[in-house]
Amino acid sequence: MGGWPGNVQVISGAGSLMRVQLTVDQRFASAFPQIVVVVPAGEVDLASAGQLRQGLERAESQAPAGLVVDLRDVGFIDSTGIGELVGCHRRCREAGRALAFVVPTGTISKILKVTGMDSVFDLHPDEDSAAAAVSADKSEASTSE
Repeated sequence: MGGWPGNVQVISGAGSLMRVQLTVDQRFASAFPQIVVVVPAGEVDLASAGQLRQGLERAESQAPAGLVVDLRDVGFIDSTGIGELVGCHRRCREAGRALAFVVPTGTISKILKVTGMDSVFDLHPDEDSAAAAVSADKSEASTSE
């Protein structure tokens, strides 16, 4: 996954058995190069939520046209991680920045449904549909101004 400088990694573990708990990459959407895609991979929990926040805030500052958060490579997210996604949602809304999430069926989709976030977040099964929704949302916002 190509990205630009600023990938964030949290390494946890002891001794020589280190494992990557979370990486946060970002790139431009292939079909919509004005939209930034944030791609966290791994587990988002209390130990790594701050790294997710840093990656989201960095992307927000570089994504005036909108933001897609691709959660396909996230295997687990706890309430702290969901709180970071809610914070990103709030910041984007306050800045007038469109935001969508890529969440295929599976564990993360179930967690968002149980917590009610599936009715708050704009969820899509793939990056292309999420980026198209962000692009359309941004276009609607600019024509109504």
